[in-house]
Amino acid sequence: MASVSPEQLLLSAFGLFTVGALVSIGGRSWRRTGYTSVAFAAAASVALWILAAGTIVRGETHTRAYLGLGAIGASLTFRIDRLSSVFLLVVPFIGLAALLYSVEYMNHVHRNASARRYYPFALLMLASITGVITTSNLLYFFVFWELMTLTSWALVWFDREDETKVRAAWQYFVATHVAAACMLVAILVIYTRSGSFAFADVSSTVGAMLRTSPALVHVVIALFVIGFATKAGMFPLGGWLPQAYPAAPSPASAAFAGSMTKLGIYGIVRVLFEFFRVQELTTVWGGIIATLGALSIFVGTLTALREDDAKRVLSYHIIGQIGYMLLGVGTAAFFLRSVPALAAVALIAGLYHVVNHACYKSLLFLNVGAAEYQTGTRDLNKMGGLGALMPTTMAAAIIASLSIAGIPPFSGFVSKWLIYQSTIQGGLRVPLFLVFGLVAMFISLVTLASFMKLIGAMFLGKLSTAGKTVTGDVPISMRIPQLVLSAACVLLGVAPILPLLLLYKVAQDVLGSTFVSGYAALFGSNPSGITLRLGNEIVGAWNPAYALAALAICALLAYAISRSAHAPARETASWYGGEEYADDVVRFRAHGFVLPFKQAFAKVYPSVRLPKIQTIGFMQKVLNLDTWLYGPIVNAGSRLTDGLSRTHSGIPHVYMLWQVIGIAVVFAVLFILLK
Repeated sequence: MASVSPEQLLLSAFGLFTVGALVSIGGRSWRRTGYTSVAFAAAASVALWILAAGTIVRGETHTRAYLGLGAIGASLTFRIDRLSSVFLLVVPFIGLAALLYSVEYMNHVHRNASARRYYPFALLMLASITGVITTSNLLYFFVFWELMTLTSWALVWFDREDETKVRAAWQYFVATHVAAACMLVAILVIYTRSGSFAFADVSSTVGAMLRTSPALVHVVIALFVIGFATKAGMFPLGGWLPQAYPAAPSPASAAFAGSMTKLGIYGIVRVLFEFFRVQELTTVWGGIIATLGALSIFVGTLTALREDDAKRVLSYHIIGQIGYMLLGVGTAAFFLRSVPALAAVALIAGLYHVVNHACYKSLLFLNVGAAEYQTGTRDLNKMGGLGALMPTTMAAAIIASLSIAGIPPFSGFVSKWLIYQSTIQGGLRVPLFLVFGLVAMFISLVTLASFMKLIGAMFLGKLSTAGKTVTGDVPISMRIPQLVLSAACVLLGVAPILPLLLLYKVAQDVLGSTFVSGYAALFGSNPSGITLRLGNEIVGAWNPAYALAALAICALLAYAISRSAHAPARETASWYGGEEYADDVVRFRAHGFVLPFKQAFAKVYPSVRLPKIQTIGFMQKVLNLDTWLYGPIVNAGSRLTDGLSRTHSGIPHVYMLWQVIGIAVVFAVLFILLK
């Protein structure tokens, strides 16, 4: 039997996603349509995983051209390299988990809606993300990017009866399309100078532009960064994210967080290290991106600490966690010319955090969706006591929370530790990076406080009124994705050698082998741990086996002590000052979980208002894009659509009049153009 080529695997994945979307359009039953979509997505995912694994072993793969546009020199070509392969491993994994979770969730929470408003768009979004990751032509890259944006917008706009969610959807639409317009302008500038949309021609074109128009090159980079950073949710361009992600169904939010936001990081890495190579401008923009990453870490996470809507908490944390990735990538770009080994570690750390974040943030959205499934609310002040009734969901949420907080030996620790090491070592040369590293470490503590609040408010304490009807955990099809993602969070933490070996090869491809030392020279030769070296100096060491053993011993010791006490457990009414109170009256509210943190760090975490991603004075007006850019555009669009809707009077003569006016306008435009 002849082996299947990489090209056939990629095309079959596109075909399966597309056919699955077409089949799901005719679906009426949520469950039947859901499982059918899962089957198509699973087959496509297997094809993409085989393709990615082969590329990791074999190296870069090119395909022949499709859909050629000879007049402008564009054709649909695909190139799969090791950077693409990382995302081809992650995106189908998260997408498949979200689709399986969707089957029962959507059938229960949105049973009155139509399945054709969800599954076709979810499958097409996965297909378009695959196109973004694999295409090697700027024009078709933009086409796939727009398709991804439109299909995800349809998922944000799913609940069309809720005015708040509809407004959030339009805010998302406007913000992402303004960003896409910036990308399109940058692409067209490159095309006018090269006459080609091929990735392979961009680097030489940029080299020529640097000699003749260096300022224009900076403008092009700025436009690309704005486009990609807006999609990623970077401060100050991510103000739309805490509105849009909670508006979508929870499994769609999980897919967004685990796949779509990561494409912003993918795009920045492509632009900085492939399109613009090692230049002085790479150093400049590395510093800018690292600075914006540190600001995202700080502002996004502190804002999340004050939220009580569970999905808004997670959405603000996306802004903070994206900051860690950008800090790693920016540090790599800044030090690539001067300290290549440090740059390689920083890039690997940033990409490692991309993989980790995809797993634990998707898992957290599924955890919150499970609580919403059972209680009908996302308000942390109305939850409580669900742990005893939903043990699988609680265990998965604890693993995800410890991972995002960077607690060893879970996944988030290793990538954050490498980011700390690279920024601190960079800070010994440029002190500003030392500040960035200290900010990143402090905010990890803030993250832990935030998720102690989320876990405590959702799962601990007495059962809330909203939880009185809960009789057990969520259905098995919703628990399996949580368990699988939990296992990934544990595996990525206790076996860091596996992702590090892959990401090391990615760094070699992206930065060039001349800039990347041997693996053992960077991370040591211990198969169970990391011995981090920069030059001949050991700057840090980490062995998760020791932490795992200590954790197991402490857990067994705590269990033994609890069992040896033989203390009976009983539940009684709440008494305060000799008087009985209802549980909901004296419930420990969500804000109470972070009050000790606020008091302990009052000078570092000031008691100023931080519910919005804003600054003060003039900068508040400049950075609050919703006020002066997105909001007015959305309002103008709403007024336009309202005006157009009033023209539909139902009178045939009026429609005929509009047709005559339209024909007259078309002839007028043609006359002007052909004059």
